[in-house]
Amino acid sequence: MRKKVKRCDEEDRSRQGLLANRETRDDPDRMRILLIGCGYTVSVLAARLRARGDAVSAVVRTETSATLLRTRGLSVRIADCRGAADARHACSGAYEAVVFSLSAGGGDARQTYVDALRHVLDALEASPPRTFLFAGSASVYGRADGGWAHETMPPEPVAPAARILLEAEELVAARCASRFSAAILRFSAIYGPGRAHFLDRLRHGEAILPGRADTWMNRIYRDDAAAAIERLLLQTPSETGCAIFNATDDEPARQEDVAAWICGKLGRPPPRFDETAPPTRRRAGANRRLSNARLRATGWAPKFPNYREGFGALLALPAHHHS
Repeated sequence: MRKKVKRCDEEDRSRQGLLANRETRDDPDRMRILLIGCGYTVSVLAARLRARGDAVSAVVRTETSATLLRTRGLSVRIADCRGAADARHACSGAYEAVVFSLSAGGGDARQTYVDALRHVLDALEASPPRTFLFAGSASVYGRADGGWAHETMPPEPVAPAARILLEAEELVAARCASRFSAAILRFSAIYGPGRAHFLDRLRHGEAILPGRADTWMNRIYRDDAAAAIERLLLQTPSETGCAIFNATDDEPARQEDVAAWICGKLGRPPPRFDETAPPTRRRAGANRRLSNARLRATGWAPKFPNYREGFGALLALPAHHHS
């Protein structure tokens, strides 16, 4: 099955991708965009798209989420796309672009990333979008040798959830052929207001952190992650096919350097790292440097290009924005 993802990437014609450079904002008509999942990052995307004048509809699982998004002016449907009937309800209508960004949230990863995705793609068969974007994860690379990870290298996921995410990518690659243009974004760790676990641990005074001090870390600020999705949506695909992009900031950094910089700002001694301590679930076995060159070639540029800019912005926020 991995050959499908490789072929999908080869059809991308290297860094230029399958996406042309004409932006939708030059088009007099608004884009109709469907967001399957509208959480931490995509809710920021929704605000950006609405500010452009696009017609944005969001699909969420709970009334609580729907109520919050409606207060922000979004059209919202409640549906659990892990069920085929709900997926058909969620996808009813015609859209130029669909963004699939569901989170398992501790639930069954296969049901969320593969079953729900399959149901959504089935539901879109009658009226396929021009562009389909899948929000994935850089965890599919699986490498732990500290080397660079590029989109052209074969993924070798280790964690069960990462293997399921690769299966989801392969499903997107297979379904988009001759139907629509697809983009797969492999995100590094997304952080920002209310989601900065590494910073929080140091702010709370933890003196020992798990893992090796020289492990490479890759991050992308929430607003830059939303801007990356927006950038790909705003470009008109020239043909059907699939393109893969790493979504991360400009500067991978060793966690000892990040910790030392943050602690310097906090006026505290840096922590000690313990290789024998159990790693966090997100970091288990990961040690790689992600290249964002292909995404940057589309014209996207991060507002927070490194950890100093990103964590610096978070440290400057009022206390009530930290959590």
